Amino acid sequence: MKQSRWGVSSLLALLVVVVIIAAAFYVEIPMVASSSTTSSVASTSSTTSATTTSSVGGSTGTLTFKIAQPLIVAPGQDESVSVAFSALGNVSGNYTLAAAALPSGVTATFQPSTVDFPSALSSSVTMTLSAASGAAVANATLDIEAILGHPQGNVLPPLTPTNGYSQPFPVMSVQALVLIQGNAFLPNSLTVAAGTKVYWLDLDATGGEVGVNGGHDVTAVDGSFSSGTGNLVQYSIYGHTFATAGTAQYKSAAQPSITGQIIVTG
Repeated sequence: MKQSRWGVSSLLALLVVVVIIAAAFYVEIPMVASSSTTSSVASTSSTTSATTTSSVGGSTGTLTFKIAQPLIVAPGQDESVSVAFSALGNVSGNYTLAAAALPSGVTATFQPSTVDFPSALSSSVTMTLSAASGAAVANATLDIEAILGHPQGNVLPPLTPTNGYSQPFPVMSVQALVLIQGNAFLPNSLTVAAGTKVYWLDLDATGGEVGVNGGHDVTAVDGSFSSGTGNLVQYSIYGHTFATAGTAQYKSAAQPSITGQIIVTG
């Protein structure tokens, strides 16, 4: 009887281990087709990726969209980002790229404007966001679309579940934006009206690895505002509202030779 009870106990223990392993795989596998984005002021924004499955031309395939950096644009300051596509399964044909549901006054262009599958099972294009003067200030969502075929008279057919793929991505349309790139603030001098919130986006890689401390920062010379010291790593965003007229000189305290100024008008 003792041996029988020991055999039953061993069998139950083995069954528990199998259930735990199976549960781990069950939790992990669906994450391949999930959409996740993290971005906040003075923090790192991780890669945004999403997978869309559609039936196009009678065949079913999966197309994954990936964008590494947060989408943020302001009048006079375009943002160019890399959009990576990966095809799995029966994805074939020439797809024209477009963006829909953009904030008012914001446009998007793609270079190149088309992607061929399956010859390019993995492909990357550059999407450039531009904002006109007076563009809406909003946190919104844009849809990146890959539509089978070519425009007719510069007009693409509407996207349907049978002619293409689409995936939403968060986008910020703001009043003023400064890029930190090439160890410089671009533009170095920016003029805004009182009450404007200015954003800084760090595009410089730090030590060749995203998310490593020791990056840039935005620190007022008079100490009136600061993102912290060296905490803006690649794809981090910092914002500050300038309430009163005057000229605010600032620098990167971690790299004092990197300087800029915000001229605030009344």
